[in-house]
Amino acid sequence: MVGFKPNPGTGHECPFVTSEGCSVYQDRPASCRMYPLARAITRSRDTGEVSEFFALIEEPHCKGLGIETELTVQEWLMGQDVQKHNAENDKLMDLISLKNRILPGKLEGDLSDKFYLGLYDLDEFRSRIFDGKILGNMKVPETVLTQIQTDDEALLDFGMAWVRFVVFGIQLSGD
Repeated sequence: MVGFKPNPGTGHECPFVTSEGCSVYQDRPASCRMYPLARAITRSRDTGEVSEFFALIEEPHCKGLGIETELTVQEWLMGQDVQKHNAENDKLMDLISLKNRILPGKLEGDLSDKFYLGLYDLDEFRSRIFDGKILGNMKVPETVLTQIQTDDEALLDFGMAWVRFVVFGIQLSGD
């Protein structure tokens, strides 16, 4: 997993915080949308059902903790428009769970590079797909190739499928 490294020199915990506030507010990730809540999930191996657990993060710099509210956790999450983000995060957690079952421990070298490319460096990933450098013998329907040219969410989904293929040898469903 990729995380942000705080820069103590700027006085900000997040590299996207500027003197004007959050520079990526409209596109902020789920963890920022939910703050000061933290979310953990488990997935039943028998049923596939996801269970969510939440915790309140109490940090001195959080200005909202002293304000009383009657909001439930679900009301807070709905107000932060986090459902779609959590669904995407759950897909990544499924992939990480697969990795941990098949290849326990830290990914290193080429495997780590592939994981990063397909899941975090989408502009470079897209470029390499259409340069013909990374698909190899992976069977990709033409409709998928057309969609991922311009649709970043479809590209991320494809990135997860590509990682499953190049790291674990699992072909796209239905192919």
